[in-house]
Amino acid sequence: MDVQDRVVKVIGGEMPDRVPIFIPGFEPRFLETFDAAHDDAAGSKICICNGKDLTPLVHLGVDLCEVPGPPHLKPEQELPRLDDEFMAVDMFGRVFKRHVSGNVEYLDYQGPYLRTEDAIKQWNHLIPQQIDPDWYDRVYKETLACVDTHAICPLFKACDGIYSILEQAIGIENMAFMLHDKPEMIDFLLDKIYKIVINDVKGLLDAKVAFILICDDITIENHPSITPDLVEKHLLPLYTKLVDRVHTSGGKAFFRTTGDVLNVIGTLVKAGFDAVHVTNPEPSYLEEAKMFWGDRICIIGNLDVMSVLSLSTPIQVKRKVKELLDIAKGSGRYIFGTNDVLINSAKLGNVEAMIAAAKQHGMY
Repeated sequence: MDVQDRVVKVIGGEMPDRVPIFIPGFEPRFLETFDAAHDDAAGSKICICNGKDLTPLVHLGVDLCEVPGPPHLKPEQELPRLDDEFMAVDMFGRVFKRHVSGNVEYLDYQGPYLRTEDAIKQWNHLIPQQIDPDWYDRVYKETLACVDTHAICPLFKACDGIYSILEQAIGIENMAFMLHDKPEMIDFLLDKIYKIVINDVKGLLDAKVAFILICDDITIENHPSITPDLVEKHLLPLYTKLVDRVHTSGGKAFFRTTGDVLNVIGTLVKAGFDAVHVTNPEPSYLEEAKMFWGDRICIIGNLDVMSVLSLSTPIQVKRKVKELLDIAKGSGRYIFGTNDVLINSAKLGNVEAMIAAAKQHGMY
């Protein structure tokens, strides 16, 4: 069966040949481990999509993986400069620190730049960014090659969030105060961020991308960072418009939040999302999500990369994979996956055992 058909069928509530497998990506040292064990793939980037090397995931037999969103041209408006040359403010008002490890550059979030109400009101950088015009045709061809030649579907990450971007830009205290005392300002700012996000979503759809991922940390660990009633009030209208735009172009909308998604999954269903990534690794979360919502939204997850892929044996990995599939596979609308990227300490033998077990026990 075609890999894209497999994913589309399972999202739509049908049962394909087997359960699709999702791994978001991998950290640099896992790539080194993979290259050392696979001389045929080492140094050969056989599958590139939007600048991301998917070669290890192709060789492992993964069906769905995450890739970055569209690149932007340099904004015409200069952003504020900070004294530290390694620190920078982005267009949303978030402060990041740049550091390099090997050939990989990282941006670590440091805190909000917009710390006062006056600074928030005067911030004038929340405008949609122009996408590189050469990008559309290139990424369309790369996506086709991924699906048709390499049997892997790219899931394009459209944004870092809507709510979570604003919280990082103005700080948790300001967010809590304004949600209570100045909700109209919160709606004004969220709408400006939404316009930036939807511009990138439209860019992805113009490139004929089928699967789009929205990440928004509206939950953290085991509790919501914004109460479910406020998610409905402030974010549901924006999520609904965004998903409608994706569906109008024939795409599928995925959602991920860090922590306990069960508190907000009802809102995601109302918004029309097609699939939600359950990142909490407890099997009970997967079981509850499938039991109460599995007939209305596709559930993805939730094998723990740390405890299972880094600290277990291949036999234990296979046992855990079977446990998760026994919980979630039966009624369809389920994509087996890890709760995070393959971290540096993930054992290649365990990852290979996971894929083999998922294909064996995931057959319909």
